[in-house]
Amino acid sequence: MNPVISESDSDQQLVLTGKISRQTLITPFLRVANSLSKKAARACSIFFLGEENRMLELAMRKAGIANVTYYTWKTRYRYLRNSYLRGAFTIKESVQVATAHHLALADRMRPDFLKRASGDGFFLWQHQAEDGRLYRIHLRYPYSYNFDGDLTFCMNCDGADIYIVTVTIAPGKLVGLPARNAILVSSIQGINGKIEHIRAATESCNNVSPPNMLLAAIEAFALKLEIHDMVGIGRRRGRHVRGPEFDYSGFWQPLSGHEDEREFYHIPLPFTDKPLESIQAKHRSRARKRRELRNVIRQQIIAGTELAMDESILKK
Repeated sequence: MNPVISESDSDQQLVLTGKISRQTLITPFLRVANSLSKKAARACSIFFLGEENRMLELAMRKAGIANVTYYTWKTRYRYLRNSYLRGAFTIKESVQVATAHHLALADRMRPDFLKRASGDGFFLWQHQAEDGRLYRIHLRYPYSYNFDGDLTFCMNCDGADIYIVTVTIAPGKLVGLPARNAILVSSIQGINGKIEHIRAATESCNNVSPPNMLLAAIEAFALKLEIHDMVGIGRRRGRHVRGPEFDYSGFWQPLSGHEDEREFYHIPLPFTDKPLESIQAKHRSRARKRRELRNVIRQQIIAGTELAMDESILKK
C-alpha cells in the first residue's frame, strides 16, 4: 500500500533515493490544485488520474448525482482534500473508495437518494426529553461544512446540530478485510459550543452518548445494505486536520476488543455485548441494568433507521 503523503524530510530523502511512488510525488500538486479553483482541480485530477477519475464520474452518475444543482466542485473533488477520510489513504486509493461508495449507492438506493439527502436529509429517530428538548437523528449528504466522508449521520437538539459521524462505503481490500465492502467511519465530531447539549442528550437517553447513538443508526444502515463490517480509523493511520483531536483509538478499542494501537479497527456487525460472565460478579447486576437501559435507546434507533430505509431510501 502506498504511503500517505507528508512534507517531512524523510519523504524528501525517499524522492532523492528513488524509493517513493509516483502517487506520493503527485499528491502535493493535486492538493494544491484543489485549493486554487474548480478548473485547476479538474485538470490535475484528469491529467494524473484519468482512468480512475472517469470511473468515479460514471459511478456518481449511476448514483443519480449528475444533474443535482447543489453539487459543487468542492464535493466533486473532495478526495483531493487532506481531510477526506482523515488522510488515511493516498489520493488514488481515495478515488477507489469514493467510486466503490457511489457504486454501492447506485446498486441499492433509489435514484433520488442523494438529492433528497441534501439539506435536512432523512429523518431516522427522535426522542423528547423531560425538559422539553427534542433530539433527532438524520442521514445527510453532503454535509455543508464537513468533507471527511460521503454520508453524514447527525444528531441535533431542537434543530441545531450537536454531533456528527461521517461514513463512506469502502472496499474491504483497502481496509484489510476479505469482504466486498465495509462501512468506514472517517470522522466523529462534536459541534463547537454544544458540550452542554451533548451532556444533556447523554443523560436524557439512558446515558448513551451521541456518538454511540449515531453508531446504532449506522449499524442498522449498514446491515440493510448487507454490509457486516464496520471499520474505524485509528490514530496511527488517520491525520489530524483541524479542531480538538478526538480520541479515535480510545473510542474504537473497547468496541473492537483490541487494546493496542492499530491503523484500522474492525468491528463485526451487528454489535455484540461482551458476556456478563466476563464481568466481576459483584458488578454484574449493575452492568445488566445499564445494558438493558442502553439497549432500549439502541433498539429504538435501529427500528427508526430500518423503517426509513424501507420506506424512503432502498429500492423496492
